[in-house]
Amino acid sequence: MGLLNFGDNEPVASRSKNPLKLILGIGALAGVIALGSTLAANINLNTGRPVEFGQGVAAATACDDLITMTPQASLAGDVFMFSSISLSNLNNISCAGKLFSIKLYGTGAAPLATYSIFDAGTEFTSPDGTFSGSDFNDPTSSSTTFNLTSPTVLSTSVNRITMESSSTTGSGWINLGSGGGSISLHGSPAYNSANGGYLDFSSGGFATGTIGDTRGISSITVAMRMNIPSEYQSLGMPFYWGVNDDIYDVWNKGSGGFGFNTFNNDILGMDATSNFNDFHNYVFIFNSADETLNQIYVDGVQQSLSVLQGAPRATHFPEDGSFILMQGGLSSHNDTYHQNGYVSAVKIYKRALGDNEAAAVFTGSPPSGAVIDVRASSSGYIR
Repeated sequence: MGLLNFGDNEPVASRSKNPLKLILGIGALAGVIALGSTLAANINLNTGRPVEFGQGVAAATACDDLITMTPQASLAGDVFMFSSISLSNLNNISCAGKLFSIKLYGTGAAPLATYSIFDAGTEFTSPDGTFSGSDFNDPTSSSTTFNLTSPTVLSTSVNRITMESSSTTGSGWINLGSGGGSISLHGSPAYNSANGGYLDFSSGGFATGTIGDTRGISSITVAMRMNIPSEYQSLGMPFYWGVNDDIYDVWNKGSGGFGFNTFNNDILGMDATSNFNDFHNYVFIFNSADETLNQIYVDGVQQSLSVLQGAPRATHFPEDGSFILMQGGLSSHNDTYHQNGYVSAVKIYKRALGDNEAAAVFTGSPPSGAVIDVRASSSGYIR
C-alpha cells in the first residue's frame, strides 16, 4: 500500500496558499496526510507539504492512472472535521460506470470511514454526500467536489487515504449503501428513461439480495419508488423476506388489500388501488416481533393500516438478511406471486425510520446509513 507522507505539522502562516494535490492511480492508493490546526473556517489539508511516495499497488480494474485529489476540512464548533474531497483530471470516458471507494485511516488497520462515489458518466452520485462544481466539458479531465452530508472524522485523526475503483458490469446492481449489502438482477428487466428512469419488471425479471446478519435487529425499513400499473394490480409480492415458505412480505391483492403478509393468508394493510398506475414513494417498516407495529408511508404520509384478512403468524427476518424484489419466492411461488411493475429506486435500512425521515425519502433528502441504496440506470444495473 502506497503512503504519502507530509511531514510534521506547522502553523498555518507558514503554509503555501496552493492546496496540496494528491496524484492517485484509481485502484492504487493515496496516502498519509498529517493534519494541522488553524483558525480558518475552511482549509485545504496540508497545503504545500512535501510528498514522499512509498510503494504503490495497482488494481486491474483501474479506470484512470492520473487523478488529482484535494482533501479539505471545515470548522465545526471548535474542531475541524474532514468534510470534502475535490477530484480533478478524471478521465470520465474510461471511468464512467465505475464505483469509487474512498477510505480514511488513522493509525490502525481498520478504516475510520468509507465513502462510495458512483460515476454515471454525466453526473456523480453518492449516499454519503452531495457534489458541487462538477465539470464534464472535457471528458478526459472531468472534476467535481464531493461534500460529506455528515462529517464524522476529525481532520487530525486522518493519517492515510485510499481510493480504488471497481467495475459495474454484469448482473450485479451497484449498491451505494454501507454495511456489506448486495443485490443482483435476474431476467434482465428492461430500462425505460421516462419518469427519471426505471426498470420494467413486467417482462418477468426480478432481483435477489441480502442485507447481512439480522440477528438482534427488531425493525427493518424498505423504501421503494414504484409504479404498479392498473393491469398488474390483482396479485403479487413487491418485496419478500426469506426463501420458500419462511415468508414475511408485502402482498398486493389489488382491491383485496395491499400490505404486510406472514404466509398465513393474512394482510395488515390498506386499500392502495388509488395509488396504482403512477409512481409513488413507498416506505415499509417491518417489525420482527409484532406485525401490528408495522407501518406504511406513501409519498411521506403515514397510512392507516387495518387487518384486511386472516391473522398474522409469528415470523422473523432471515438471519442472513436475504430478500427478493418483485418476485414472491425462489421456488413454486415464482409464477404465482411475481409482481409486474416498475421500480426506479430501493433503499433498505436496518432500523425503523422516524416520521420525518420517512417524509425525507419522498422529498429527496433521505437519511444516510442505508445498507441497500440503488437506482435504475440505462446500463441495466442500479446506481
